[in-house]
Amino acid sequence: MSASPMVHAGREFSREDRLLIRVSPYGTASADAEVTAQLPGPRGNTLLELPIHATADGKVYEVDLPLRTLASGEFLIALGARTATDRVETLVPLRIGR
Repeated sequence: MSASPMVHAGREFSREDRLLIRVSPYGTASADAEVTAQLPGPRGNTLLELPIHATADGKVYEVDLPLRTLASGEFLIALGARTATDRVETLVPLRIGR
């Protein structure tokens, strides 16, 4: 993987692409948050737990997702952060073409 991947703000990709998703939790409890990434299915079930890793400074989390492992279609990526008392989640839509 390149040290400086090309930035793309779109939501449409090809199966030949590889996504590098970076997320930074913030707020008073962010240091203690457990950060997760999933690929939910159309009925809300989890199709795939995505491996997410903290960078060296521990403030940014990364998901490296080769799209060739997925079929063409529309997907959501669920990014979440959880502490003992709170949970937040955001859904990121994407479309994978041929």
